Amino acid sequence: MTKHKSYVIVLGIIVLSIVSLLVSVCQKYLPFFLHSTIYYCQNIIQTVSVQPLSMIASKPLFVGSLAVMSFIGFRLFALAVQLLKERKQFQHSISPHGELQRITQELTIAAQVRMIKTSQPLAICFGIFRPKIYISSGLLNIVNADELRAILTHEKYHLDHRDNLVMLMASVVQNLLPFFPIIKDFIKHYRIQRELEADAVAITDHNGNIHLVSALEKLIQHEPQYALVGASGLGVFDTLETRIRYLVHKTKYKPTITFKNGVISGVFLLVFLALSLAPVQAIEFHDLGGDAIMTCVSSNECASSCKANINKSILMSPMQSSSQSYSPSFAPASFASVSY
Repeated sequence: MTKHKSYVIVLGIIVLSIVSLLVSVCQKYLPFFLHSTIYYCQNIIQTVSVQPLSMIASKPLFVGSLAVMSFIGFRLFALAVQLLKERKQFQHSISPHGELQRITQELTIAAQVRMIKTSQPLAICFGIFRPKIYISSGLLNIVNADELRAILTHEKYHLDHRDNLVMLMASVVQNLLPFFPIIKDFIKHYRIQRELEADAVAITDHNGNIHLVSALEKLIQHEPQYALVGASGLGVFDTLETRIRYLVHKTKYKPTITFKNGVISGVFLLVFLALSLAPVQAIEFHDLGGDAIMTCVSSNECASSCKANINKSILMSPMQSSSQSYSPSFAPASFASVSY
């Protein structure tokens, strides 16, 4: 199994685990936001403090949750805008000619290569449904024919493996889960590993690494190129140094998780785990002619008892403070309530 597949598997497990945890938390606490009156079973009062539950049901926390969702939505919107801007950058591309045309024909990728006029040296595989390799005029001005061949072979690897689509999906996941920055580290490691594998193909096809190394060294002397959304770029600044070290000195890449991202992700993971494992469940009912839920401990026996006795609580008047409790004479379930 190649290293990049290992990254994909590990990242997939992490993302699925986080999503499953978030779904569990939403299923448990979403009813608190959607109902105006909440009844607390006496068992829940004895097991869990009602104060945190009343905070969950509070409008300020609802507004906070809405703000978080709006923040994620804004990030996704900004990602879409950025993708459209990048797409516009390549709309005025032209067919290759001269030395570029000759080399693309030898590599049988002439129909998949386009030229763009910009002074910045760029070699990028971009596009979702019909990806192409884009070579800038600035790059053609600084590389020779052998270096250009190595660059095109490198980008052809990305094109054949649809790495640009994978990176787009990774960007979406990263923006959907902004409170787990450890995902960003895994995506960076995946991108570097894919660049190393594309480099390996390029130097294999040309019997040595001298041409690719010289091309990368020329790129590192120019303005840094940042990773584009849904694109694989030859000169992305945070991959160049690692790749040159490997090509020249055979220094293996050792992925690491940054301390800050690890701590932040760990804190949010513990918070969501605590919320998910809290012994609380909400049972919706409308028998009293209103919109309400019962809050029970996570026990089938408690839930069954509450459901069986709900009709007996029809004469109960909901109290305005959760600090008071109502204990009717029947057992085993009795209730306290709060409304807002």
